[in-house]
Amino acid sequence: MSVSFEKILFCTDFSAGAANALKFAVKAAIRNSAHLYVLHVVPEAGAQFWKGYVVEDGHDLAKENAAKLKEKLIAEYAPMIPEEVRWEPCLDAGPASDRIAAFVRARGVSLVVMGRPRPRALRALFFGSVVSKVARTVECPLLIVPSNAAE
Repeated sequence: MSVSFEKILFCTDFSAGAANALKFAVKAAIRNSAHLYVLHVVPEAGAQFWKGYVVEDGHDLAKENAAKLKEKLIAEYAPMIPEEVRWEPCLDAGPASDRIAAFVRARGVSLVVMGRPRPRALRALFFGSVVSKVARTVECPLLIVPSNAAE
């Protein structure tokens, strides 16, 4: 049985583990002639009431920051992605696992690739990791790449 992936989602937090996982996502994209999405999810600030006090009205801080983050995605990952791979840098804001699952549904993603974070025992005990939450919510295959995985 041969499995084919048309749309691959690589999720990044800009860590070394994520960079290692990108290598696997790129290989899968090449092998399947797939479209590769590179997604970074920014935690959404809870209270925005201070905005008018800190910056001038009419100044769109969110749009400015999104542009800087997209530039960072391109600068960080474009050198690691061969020209033959069709890829798209993407940003979202909110709870990471929820936004990743919504992205998968909206775009019809057929494979998600994520780096496994270093264990943070206390935090994981109380909140769980983004990776484990994504694993419970997406309906497509999920490849979790340990930070020390060899290609």
